[in-house]
Amino acid sequence: MKPSKNSPATACEPFKFILFVAGQELNSVLAGENLRRLCQEHLPGRHSIEIIDVFQNMEIAFKNNIIITPTLIKVAPDPTVTIFGNLSDSKKLMHVLRP
Repeated sequence: MKPSKNSPATACEPFKFILFVAGQELNSVLAGENLRRLCQEHLPGRHSIEIIDVFQNMEIAFKNNIIITPTLIKVAPDPTVTIFGNLSDSKKLMHVLRP
């Protein structure tokens, strides 16, 4: 039986993250490093990370209502979750990984 769109994430369902950053600002760099480390440790081979620099892609930032950087959006699996900051709070990040 296949899971429905509304069923919780399964162990093999890939995670998709979008990280909005402000160039090479310290918090943006830290957010990228922290997210990559977490994904390598807990989601090896089961994640994709798209990094969008708001200085280079303002239109995408506006379309996604991004007013603070860094901003992480977990797009998949559902539910969508948004976190602000340099992602150094591992408890918050682990909460995002729960189905």
